Amino acid sequence: MDKLSENYRVVGIDLRAYNKSDGPEATEAYQMIELMSDVLAVIKDLEVDKVTLVGNDWGGAIAWQIATYYPDKVSGLIACNIPHPKSLSNYLNAHPETANYTKKNKATNATEYWTIRQLMEASGANEHELSSFYQSAFETSHIQGMLNYYEASYPKPSKGASLSNTIERKIKCPVLMIHGMKDTAFPPGTLNDHWLWIENSFTLHTYPDAGHFIQREEPEKVFYQIQQWLTDQYKKENKQN
Repeated sequence: MDKLSENYRVVGIDLRAYNKSDGPEATEAYQMIELMSDVLAVIKDLEVDKVTLVGNDWGGAIAWQIATYYPDKVSGLIACNIPHPKSLSNYLNAHPETANYTKKNKATNATEYWTIRQLMEASGANEHELSSFYQSAFETSHIQGMLNYYEASYPKPSKGASLSNTIERKIKCPVLMIHGMKDTAFPPGTLNDHWLWIENSFTLHTYPDAGHFIQREEPEKVFYQIQQWLTDQYKKENKQN
């Protein structure tokens, strides 16, 4: 974010239940339409016509949905280790065991299991140079709210959930995907058929030795790919105008 802010206006969002953002206890508060409303509110507050969305994991999942249902708000999408919801849904239907790791998030003792220490270890944040900042953020987060993301939408949407994982509309904006191939939550097979859901340009960069948190594992490479892609998009827009 610091590097990108040298040339762009950059805004980072703590999603619901994370850090100092509100963490409602009701599962319904974490349905996709509610999560999208938070990001749309920030875009409105910025008083801009369009934004480029950049997201990993849940942030990326929300970004895919916004790019799909609010194309007038999104000029570009950068997805870091988060596949398109339809591609992911197709893969999970064929390989449901891939989502077995989420069972501990729905167990009756889930809030006791996910201690700050466990969150730090599972996310790899304890090995990061900014580990103290991650720990501070986890300490002010709402554990039940964090778990409600899974209860509401993953691997299957909760009953009555709006804008589920099986969206059918195509993405109209250019898309950049950056994916670490050692991701066990979203293995290489989840990258299949993305071109079926994107009607604009689609760029995919994969890194064989990186995992789920590629923006932390390969920050320089991720920054380089984002910077180059944004520069190319800017040139194309100017050429069209």
